[in-house]
Amino acid sequence: MCLTNASLSKKPTVSIRSPASGECYEGHKMSTFHKCIIWSGIILLTLMYLGLRHFMHASPYAMPALEYCPSLEPCHRPDLLAFQITSAIMLTYAGIMGLSVWHITKKCHQLRTPHARLFGHLPEADQINIATITFQIFDFIISTTIKEHASPIFLVHHTLAALISILSLKYQMAPYYAIFYAGCSEISSIFLVWCDLANFFPPISGSLYEASILLCQVSFAFAFFYYRIVLWFFVAYQFTWDSLHVLRRSKLTPAQTAVLKFFIVNVYLLGSLQVYWFVLIVQKAADMISA
Repeated sequence: MCLTNASLSKKPTVSIRSPASGECYEGHKMSTFHKCIIWSGIILLTLMYLGLRHFMHASPYAMPALEYCPSLEPCHRPDLLAFQITSAIMLTYAGIMGLSVWHITKKCHQLRTPHARLFGHLPEADQINIATITFQIFDFIISTTIKEHASPIFLVHHTLAALISILSLKYQMAPYYAIFYAGCSEISSIFLVWCDLANFFPPISGSLYEASILLCQVSFAFAFFYYRIVLWFFVAYQFTWDSLHVLRRSKLTPAQTAVLKFFIVNVYLLGSLQVYWFVLIVQKAADMISA
């Protein structure tokens, strides 16, 4: 059973001690309840994907642009469409959660000190970490069966994203940054989801639908640049400063120290990947304009 009275009544907390005390920060480990939710989510997403793929096996709606067909002739790709629909649900959830907590309620900004941003408790951070772990594991598994998504770069990205969220949830670390990197960074994906519709439902020239797709493409490019390039490295600088401050002034456990250093390395590693993807976006936009 996933749900028990004990698991529902027990709220995850974290104690933050004064740096002057020289004592370690102590956070709760990932609970059985969290693990159960994650594995249930992976199973649910997989069943949804398999169900959609089966349902659309011979559907005319599952006929994508010719570039997604092996022989460049009309074909059915229920696997690709089912994957896009399933992914859209999780990416939209993450993006909306990030938008809400970062910009609307601004609840994460109540964590005003380096220690609070790295070791405070934010329920929404737990939720978004659970969603990220669930989706990235599902994404990794299904991507290995879809050639367009099976590139080493994508698979490495899924692995690192899942691992970072697992460590954040397990050690109750970096809740402030989890909201941005697992939530706000997916705001651009909300627009991408609608852009991808054009692969299966090509717009008629001059139609309102074509205009909406163009608007989503432009919004995606701007959102990607703002959140995954500009803010990514701005927040990364703040994260590095917070981490170095805590590492200098606080006594952490060896595991917490290792996790913090792992986070610092990967925020710039994944940031470099965002720059690479943005260059590809600019190149594709240039090709569309010149065509």
